Amino acid sequence: MPTNLHRCCSLNWIVFYIVAVAAVPQITHSGQPLFSSPNNFVTGVEPISISSADVDGDGDIDIMTPNWTSGDVSVLLNNGTGSFSAPVNFTVGSRPSFVSPTDLDGDGDIDLAVANFGSDNIAILINDGNGVFAAAIYYEVGDGPHSIYSDDFNSDGYNDLAVVNFFSSSVTILVNQGAGTFVASATYPVGLNPTWVVAHNFDGDLILDLAVVNRQSDNISILIGNGDASFKAATSFPCGDDPLTADVGDFDGDGDIDIAIANLLGLSATVLLNNGDGTFQPPVFYESLGNPHGVMATDLDDDCIIDLVVTNRNPSTPTKVSAFKGVGDGTFESAIYFEAGSDPNKLSVADFDGNGSPDLVVSNVTVDSISILFNLVPFAVPEDTDGDGLLDICDPCPLNPINPCCCDLAGDINDDGDVNIGDAIYIVKYIFEDGEAPPCLDQANADGGVDINIGDATYIVKFIFQDGEIPACGTTGS
Repeated sequence: MPTNLHRCCSLNWIVFYIVAVAAVPQITHSGQPLFSSPNNFVTGVEPISISSADVDGDGDIDIMTPNWTSGDVSVLLNNGTGSFSAPVNFTVGSRPSFVSPTDLDGDGDIDLAVANFGSDNIAILINDGNGVFAAAIYYEVGDGPHSIYSDDFNSDGYNDLAVVNFFSSSVTILVNQGAGTFVASATYPVGLNPTWVVAHNFDGDLILDLAVVNRQSDNISILIGNGDASFKAATSFPCGDDPLTADVGDFDGDGDIDIAIANLLGLSATVLLNNGDGTFQPPVFYESLGNPHGVMATDLDDDCIIDLVVTNRNPSTPTKVSAFKGVGDGTFESAIYFEAGSDPNKLSVADFDGNGSPDLVVSNVTVDSISILFNLVPFAVPEDTDGDGLLDICDPCPLNPINPCCCDLAGDINDDGDVNIGDAIYIVKYIFEDGEAPPCLDQANADGGVDINIGDATYIVKFIFQDGEIPACGTTGS
């Protein structure tokens, strides 16, 4: 196309041209998740779940496992390349089932909160900054605490705890007093035998809500937050047969937070799409190999679309994890499978080898080990393209907070503080007239894609003149 195509054209012609090409399909990344063979490391006895965080402050992601039989937590420190030191074990309580790594005393170091299923309490282990933890301090909760989610539920700057209690079918909120000490503020009834809890803004009011997975009642409970560490009564939504764990993300790109669930007897990963107000559509099931136990939602193949990965404890295929590539509209492709360790139970996702790609780690509960699966998809190297001192993939966009980018205002291509026809013109000049590059490339990806093209200009025109969807943020990585 000649570079002088638009040099003498009127504004009306430009708008006409943009709308005319609206139906032209845009090319998107079509790669698939790809992982290495498993790399195994020993832990304590029966690592029932797994978490990851930088506990020694060296910039590398370390690993923690609660060990069901040995009653301790194993901490494996990363040497920087994705290999790990021998585990150091810290005593907690009876039948520890989950460990939540987070800063609990406000000093910037990652501490640990552990759910002790067998002793009906949680253990708090304060970090000295080097990945060494003080003796546990215990707080009573409900009967059979199974998992923990940590976040600041009352906006006082300190991380609080939500603990689900399996036998008492409830969730207990412990409010942080500012130095890593806690007071139980309330306990809320949920469904039968809850096993998992996550927190996010599900109803769009920017206040944290809770989603609790209820194993026996085959549903999730949504507890809408009030902003002061209190929650409204639970509302339940069906999610499949024998649900165990959950993770969240914006699977359909509408700005609302959806939920993915692993269903043990349902032999599936289940997706519940959010209606935008904290209510959810009927579940959609994606067949896994069998006995799914853990699920995580993240972009595995650098197409800026959230994928799912599920652990399977199927006796006939005891070493497999399933990956479901996201389409971007809330649906997922059929599973592809990767070898993990024997009897993989739960999993965590982090960049363990420091190359920018999210890797997988699974806990192999019956063989006392973990397996690292390194991501073989090369991810784009992040840069600070807008000069604000933050890497673009780490600089959150307020209109689409689940997909990080460098946006101050999505769709504001020329960075003048407003989304208007000038932004569409800016893209046309950039593409066809060798115009100046947008100040922030991610901010220019108005359609939430992975590259800047005429579709972004079309998206803005539809938003302005046709009541189209609000511009999103892409992630170019450049």
